[in-house]
Amino acid sequence: MNKDQFDYIAKFYDFIAAIVFGKAIQEIQLKHLPKIKKKSRVLIIGGGSGKILKKIDELGIASEVIYIEKSPKMTALAKKIRIKTPVKFINTSYENAKEYGRFDLIITNFFVDLLNEKQFQTFIPFIYSLLNDGGKWIVTDFRIHERFPLRSLHKLIHFSMVSFFRITVNLQNTKLFNYHTLIHESRFFQAESKKYAYMHMMFSSIFKKRKM
Repeated sequence: MNKDQFDYIAKFYDFIAAIVFGKAIQEIQLKHLPKIKKKSRVLIIGGGSGKILKKIDELGIASEVIYIEKSPKMTALAKKIRIKTPVKFINTSYENAKEYGRFDLIITNFFVDLLNEKQFQTFIPFIYSLLNDGGKWIVTDFRIHERFPLRSLHKLIHFSMVSFFRITVNLQNTKLFNYHTLIHESRFFQAESKKYAYMHMMFSSIFKKRKM
């Protein structure tokens, strides 16, 4: 099995996520969208089954969406969503996003946890290079709370998730990092807002590209 291969569970992923996390996993992804200017050029990396496309279309955020998803079966599900916004679906690795120009908004929902720390440190300036001046980056993912008892609970939930995804998708990265802090300390981005969900185990942060 190829690493991080979500084809095997594409049809069941949203159902499983809903059983474990309820509506939180979908709702946290939408928290910052109302703040995005209309008619932005949008890049979504690791979009999964594409549920976020409905909200993007409803709010009139995007003039165009470039939708990069490595799993063909996930992409097939996303293509079934009927919206007016033009969407270009691409089955490729995120590294190839540079072939599609620059963007006003980049969304990585529950994607960065697939990267190890070294990969993530490289990912930050990569995202920076893809954004227009003043562009925004929305990062939504899991975290481990720094204090007991939530810390212990989050570790238990995460261990269960990792065990499942190791078997089903050959998950490679098994650690969660403080993504918000790593991005902020990189000096490439200015943090604008941060939201939490599911007992603070999920976060969604919006960052603005700094002038260098």
